[in-house]
Amino acid sequence: RQAAAGLARVIEKPSLVLASPKVRAAQTADIIVRALHVDAAKLRTLDTLATGPARAILDSLTPHAAVDRVILVGHEPLLSETIALLCAGQLTRPVVEMKKAAAACVTTAPGVDGRLTFGTLNWLLPPKTLRALASS
Repeated sequence: RQAAAGLARVIEKPSLVLASPKVRAAQTADIIVRALHVDAAKLRTLDTLATGPARAILDSLTPHAAVDRVILVGHEPLLSETIALLCAGQLTRPVVEMKKAAAACVTTAPGVDGRLTFGTLNWLLPPKTLRALASS
């Protein structure tokens, strides 16, 4: 809850929150929605966040490519792999390490076919930093 409060201090309200259907991710997504004062109707389940692989996650985001700000709530190593695929174009080595309750901001751009194929990692905040932001 403290990490979500810290996240609320550094990001604008998202247009959409997509969460894995697994219990812990769904619980985390609910906490984020409340902390960011997001309408519950903007919280949706995305099955590929639970099953992967990273390319399938990106492909399942294609219908949402025009959405301004999307939060993904999922699991490791799938989130790190998805960031690696977006930012490095490959999965051969880790680009980031996403600890539990960490947050990353990636700016994306759809390719000519509308699929998300390129991203830039803007920031990565570990849970300790997010909790510190909440109490500052």
